[in-house]
Amino acid sequence: MRQIVTLSILILSLAACTSKEKYSGIVQKQDIEAYLSNSSEEKEQKIQEQISFWNEKLQEQPTSHLYKMKLAGLYSRLFKVTGDIALVHQTDKLLFEALATTDSTNTGVWQMLSSNAITQHQFKNAKYYAEQALAIPNNRYASTLLLFDAEMELGNYLGAEQLLKSVAKENSFDYLIRNTKILDHKGDLDAAIIEMEKAYALLSPQQKELKTWALSNLADMYGHAGRIKESYNTYLEVLKLDPAYNYALKGIAWISYSKDKNTVLAKEIITELKSRTLMPDYNLLLAEIAEYEGNEDLKKQYLVNYKTEIQKEAYGDMYNKYLFALTVHEDNDCAKATAIAKEEVENRATPMSYALLAKSYLCNGNVEKANEIANTYVDGKSYEPEVLMHLAEVYASTAPQKAKKYLQECAWAQHELGPVASIKVEQKIAQL
Repeated sequence: MRQIVTLSILILSLAACTSKEKYSGIVQKQDIEAYLSNSSEEKEQKIQEQISFWNEKLQEQPTSHLYKMKLAGLYSRLFKVTGDIALVHQTDKLLFEALATTDSTNTGVWQMLSSNAITQHQFKNAKYYAEQALAIPNNRYASTLLLFDAEMELGNYLGAEQLLKSVAKENSFDYLIRNTKILDHKGDLDAAIIEMEKAYALLSPQQKELKTWALSNLADMYGHAGRIKESYNTYLEVLKLDPAYNYALKGIAWISYSKDKNTVLAKEIITELKSRTLMPDYNLLLAEIAEYEGNEDLKKQYLVNYKTEIQKEAYGDMYNKYLFALTVHEDNDCAKATAIAKEEVENRATPMSYALLAKSYLCNGNVEKANEIANTYVDGKSYEPEVLMHLAEVYASTAPQKAKKYLQECAWAQHELGPVASIKVEQKIAQL
């Protein structure tokens, strides 16, 4: 979630920064020690046992679409634990097999295909699958919400909002979490947090997976609002519910690095998480910390590992945004960066995608084209600090006051951006 922090939070943050008392840090190792030794093997094993059970059932009835849907759901859950991208493709395979045996009239299969397409950043496919589900009379509420998800990812915010209004249910968890997205997109973080808190309050103790998901999202939002201690405590609540919830530990590692500047503890947490999953993301985090510590050799090593992974065919376009950043900043390959940015705009015409495209033209020396794209598709259309940073770079030579304004807004999002980006923001402000 994104928004400029309130003036009161800013003042408190400045006061804390200027305090002569030694900052002891928010993250305390004793709070998380047990979770660092609590790997996700047990969770993985339980899912594998269920997969074995349903595979046996499927062998008895090879044409059962219900068994294939059960297995697809389990492979999707296992991916979230292990990060093995092959499981996402296995999910797709089972769902298409199930679809072939139901005459394309099974709403659930189309809905699962839509959700799995979003995981793969295949947003146009996600929209198509959601539309197919919506064309079937049963369970239209869930299908409408899935179509909303796809439209938001595609940058069709007005259409998405209209869809959501058409099925508004103030006592529905599924509705509220999506309304949170709308509020966040409009830059009203305070209202978005309240909406997510309302959604969480609707969950029962038995809905453990939804509770951990909602709480981890709340923790993210508190962090973006500058409520770092609250963010930390909420991540701890997540871990109490699920000691092997890796995303919460990742959030705590970010607090340790970004807020506490305790890179030793942050690296310990991230290294542990890296050993648990095949997701390439942790290499990027470790590279950033290495850069902050001034270790360029180690940074390059992590980035090489990261880039090698994310360019594997199995990931498709999932990491395009990050590949773009490496192509511009590390490789200085402006032509390739433009190709990546154009692909992203084709995949999802969001302000972020257009910001990348504008920056790619700037990289190529086409300042006029960069400004044209920024003015038309980006300026005033996003509150994300990362987007504002791209805008500031584009406007630095043609509209320095506007660039400075956006950089100052970015400066208020120090925790979200992290120390490396924040230092660069401060340097650019001083240059304008």
